[in-house]
Amino acid sequence: MRIEIVTALTLLAMMGTAGAEKTLPHGASIVYKPPMRGAPTNRISGGARGGAIADIPTLVVLAPDHTGLTIRDQPTLYGFLSAPPDKGYIEFSLIEEHAVAPLIERRIAANGRLITVSLASEGVRLKPDTDYLWNLALVFDPNNRSLDIVSTGAIRHVAAGDELKKRLAALDPAGQAQFYAEQGYWYDAIEAEESIAAKNDASPEARRQLANLLSQAGLAAATSEHGETPK
Repeated sequence: MRIEIVTALTLLAMMGTAGAEKTLPHGASIVYKPPMRGAPTNRISGGARGGAIADIPTLVVLAPDHTGLTIRDQPTLYGFLSAPPDKGYIEFSLIEEHAVAPLIERRIAANGRLITVSLASEGVRLKPDTDYLWNLALVFDPNNRSLDIVSTGAIRHVAAGDELKKRLAALDPAGQAQFYAEQGYWYDAIEAEESIAAKNDASPEARRQLANLLSQAGLAAATSEHGETPK
């Protein structure tokens, strides 16, 4: 599995592109509409635990506070650290609902703020209509896991029908990001914005769009420790 730390500017890049049938109108804001499934609150954000370790950062998965949907069986997942820690490492795990052992459990050095986890690079596929929990843990002492800072999100893969694929094919990347958000596909909306960002220079408009999307999932505070989107 490829788990990499990337600069936050990658995720905060320009939304606008041209040449496709539909795009997000200039000045419009992306709108996320949660799926009407009655899913319970699942996201857990990690912070300091009783001051046992000084100056530890906040760790949060970029997931909604309900079971977020993805159209893909191999989506990309994102996490955020308010500041790179002086020590420790990040551990990622993915577990199917009601399973005993995780499907994936990997660790990387915590040397950045934005964390990107690619399931496709590992060849792991999510089953359709199955709930999974995914975790990011900031591990300070592998011999004392009670000190871990853990953040957890929930995800469900909902396969796309032919009509949905046809509608997506008619949209440009920015239009696809908006469509995913409006249809309740949180993880695809975030991934679509990252893909746009990788091809463009960062811009205030891109930061505005991302901040707006994150705020609709209750993530604005976690990713704006200093009153701004991560950069």
